[in-house]
Amino acid sequence: MKKILVICAFATFLFSCKKDYTCTCVTTVNGFGNTPENFTYTNVSRSTAKTNCLSSTGTSGPAYTERRECTLE
Repeated sequence: MKKILVICAFATFLFSCKKDYTCTCVTTVNGFGNTPENFTYTNVSRSTAKTNCLSSTGTSGPAYTERRECTLE
């Protein structure tokens, strides 16, 4: 009986790790910021949401400088 309770507790822990996470990105063009954009990742682990969110961060140019800064909330 103890083994069944331990397995159930472990399974509950694994399935509860997947949640909804919000990624907020702010794009700055030539030093001027825009309104933040929010993206929602649903039913994913925190590490997956963080990887997806941070992959949106970057800089482009050369005619103008566009920088996108993203953070996971």
